[in-house]
Amino acid sequence: MAVVPAPNDSHLDAASFIKSKWVSNQLRDRAGDFTTTVPISVLSGTWNVNGKKPSPDEDLLLWLRSHGNPSSGPDFYCLGFQEIVDLTTVNVVADTKTRERSSLWVQHVLQAVNGIGAYEVVHVKHLVGIMVCILAKREHLPFITRVQSQSVGVGVMGVMGNKGGAAVRLKFHDSNLCFVSAHFAAHRDNVEGRNSDFANVLARMRFVHEAPSAEEVDRLGTLALAKLVELEETGRYGSEETNAAGQRLFKIMDHDVVIFLGDFNYRIVQGREGPQDTPENMPRASNLIPRPCSFTRFSLGG
Repeated sequence: MAVVPAPNDSHLDAASFIKSKWVSNQLRDRAGDFTTTVPISVLSGTWNVNGKKPSPDEDLLLWLRSHGNPSSGPDFYCLGFQEIVDLTTVNVVADTKTRERSSLWVQHVLQAVNGIGAYEVVHVKHLVGIMVCILAKREHLPFITRVQSQSVGVGVMGVMGNKGGAAVRLKFHDSNLCFVSAHFAAHRDNVEGRNSDFANVLARMRFVHEAPSAEEVDRLGTLALAKLVELEETGRYGSEETNAAGQRLFKIMDHDVVIFLGDFNYRIVQGREGPQDTPENMPRASNLIPRPCSFTRFSLGG
């Protein structure tokens, strides 16, 4: 009589891994059969407005006009603002003026960009003086899903909103995008404080995984949807952390694309003197941020 040993956990784990690897390879090899890559343009900008209200005499198109395609404009705007209210103790603790002031700035932006094309506000998130505003061309709205927003305060006592980040995440077609506006610690010698603020925003910002919608089930098909669910359930797409309701959470860096902008307060450590100190001769911003700084996983914009 032959005795067949019962499969143990290691055998099951190995079989599961082989199956998962095979599915991943099949999806990768056949990606061209069911995926399409379409380039999109995102104009991102940040502005510390120093507590002032928008002025009707201010031409925001000088800032918001797309230099790459000025006639039609970008597909998305990602706009970060800092100090939309004065960072007084009352405003930081009570946060009563932020909603009204952010609404004024959003309307001012909309009036400007709708002179270029037909844009709609996708979402706005604010934290005391920090705001992030995402706009998209109207034609893209049907393909934007899973919009969420969160904020993290890292200011006074490590939690108040005088410093921190506000973020909006969304799914555009099948790509996950995250946009963050931040304001970090000031003062020339406080590089460690700025690095700590950045690290805290990354570590503490959380979003909730949402179950695939009926439309996604119809569109993705059984194989691709099964892989998506598996990735979410096993934590390979996002972290394995869950909230009190058992929902899986994911972080800023779990997205396909992250745009992280703001008033970071890093200082120029070496400038130029004399007649050469002109805007066209200044180094790009990516060369001005002192080392060590925390943006090692990002490409720095000019």
